Amino acid sequence: MALKSIMSTLFLLFLLVPAAALAVTLANSNATQATLNLYAYIASLPNKSSKRVISGQEAGNANPSYNVYSAAQGYPLYVTNLRSATGILVGLAGFDYSSDPTPRYRFPPITNSAVLAAVNTNIIDHWNQGGIVTVMFGANNPWTGGAGNDTSTSGHRITDAITPGTAAYSNWIAQLDAVATALAQLQDAGVVVLWRPLHEMNGNWFWWGSATNPQDYKDLWQHMFNYFTNTKKLNNLIWVYAASSGVTAAQNSVNTYYPGGNFVDIVALDGYKDTIDAAIIAAYNSLLLNGKPFALAEYGPTSPPAGNLSTTGNFDYSTLITGIRNNLPKTCYFMAWADCPTCTPKVHWSIVSNMNASVLLNDAWVINASDLASDLLNPVSSVAPGAPTAVSAIAGNTQATVSFTAPTSNGGSDITSYSVTSSPGSKTGTGKASPIIVAGLTNGTSYTFTVTATNSAGTSTTSTASTTVTPGAIAASDCLFDWAEATYPQFFSASGTASAASPPYYYRYYPGARNYLATSSADNHIWVYGPSFGTSLVDVGSTPGFLATAGCSP
Repeated sequence: MALKSIMSTLFLLFLLVPAAALAVTLANSNATQATLNLYAYIASLPNKSSKRVISGQEAGNANPSYNVYSAAQGYPLYVTNLRSATGILVGLAGFDYSSDPTPRYRFPPITNSAVLAAVNTNIIDHWNQGGIVTVMFGANNPWTGGAGNDTSTSGHRITDAITPGTAAYSNWIAQLDAVATALAQLQDAGVVVLWRPLHEMNGNWFWWGSATNPQDYKDLWQHMFNYFTNTKKLNNLIWVYAASSGVTAAQNSVNTYYPGGNFVDIVALDGYKDTIDAAIIAAYNSLLLNGKPFALAEYGPTSPPAGNLSTTGNFDYSTLITGIRNNLPKTCYFMAWADCPTCTPKVHWSIVSNMNASVLLNDAWVINASDLASDLLNPVSSVAPGAPTAVSAIAGNTQATVSFTAPTSNGGSDITSYSVTSSPGSKTGTGKASPIIVAGLTNGTSYTFTVTATNSAGTSTTSTASTTVTPGAIAASDCLFDWAEATYPQFFSASGTASAASPPYYYRYYPGARNYLATSSADNHIWVYGPSFGTSLVDVGSTPGFLATAGCSP
């Protein structure tokens, strides 16, 4: 698909996803109550003023206990030692259902039932200490039997692995059966799993990666989802789609391989950078288009030779939460990766192997295991939500578009609706998220607007009133620009420059995000340009349709 088509599709999708809305319905409609509870909790975190990002540390994989990369060695090294150094148990511990049976190592394959059962010992132990767990599936190559980074597919499409009658299918199903048995053991133990299979698919370093057709990858993911959900009855999984932020080619963007909202619960990034840089921020913004909770599924300082902090253990981990706060505020959890002790030079990615672990874990935004135990085991009764804030309005022709920020507190229960009321006239509009249009207004009359939020426990107090606006025949393009600023400030900050003309375009420039938003008299379409949308002008659709959405008079 051409870049123009990709970006146009993404931007149109974004316009359809309200800024404050996150999916709180699991892809698996038969999920256990514990799974539903954990997912609802994770999805609610961006609405909190503090304690909103779960701390995490990767422990290890299914290699035998004598191997330094095994969970048996990694959990004590990275999780227990971090607790000893700081007095804090991270909220999230990460594990990997993978093992390398190739002649180089000759480790037992994951189809050996004892292999994954051994990893489960550490998983259940962390869960029983009040933490939560994520499990990655670094699947073996179903053609060669090699590790996940064996990219040879013997000239076949990866859909051969889900085509009955092929050798790859037999090998793939054997792996899925072994993994399903291990996940069922966790289900029986009451453990909910943030399940992260087939990660970094937009890179070319795994057999399921970007050398494959995107639809083939989607089919592989969806097959696994249906097999685990419908055939194996695994109802304890929260499905995490994790792309790499280190891939810049537009055809391999973070959303190119997205399997669809009916098969994914959380969107995530794997990133290894000393700072939350422009590439991570752009990928974050793209993934948010899917309307799912967001996570940093893997993180660590820049790998050598591009970076040297990871080789010296001098990375300041307090900068991670600062970067999240300033640039990735909807992040629900992060997971630092484990070290690479056999690399030359040794690479230090873990929290305990670097600097300012205590500062990171004691930050007001960070949730650790002790906080999780309190939040999940002692839920409070629902109360009415707080009042919406930052109410603003844009006048249109006999109507106004009212935007607002969701309450800091939802009262312990999902907000089901918002109501906007005009003054004078008490005209109302309702909806499930910002913005909301109030119609039936009189042109030439000045109005203010207030907003209330409602959940299962009741209705909030009334918000502070908006500033005054006067409906009438205003310039349609300026109305659209105002609406975009109020609705999507991460792309179009209200501090944008004054509107200007450069025929056939009428536009505004937003220096904060370095984006342009324009209408064109040549084709009556809307165009965007800037780092958030790619490297060329992107046509996002016809102007009349967007004017109607924005409540602007054509």
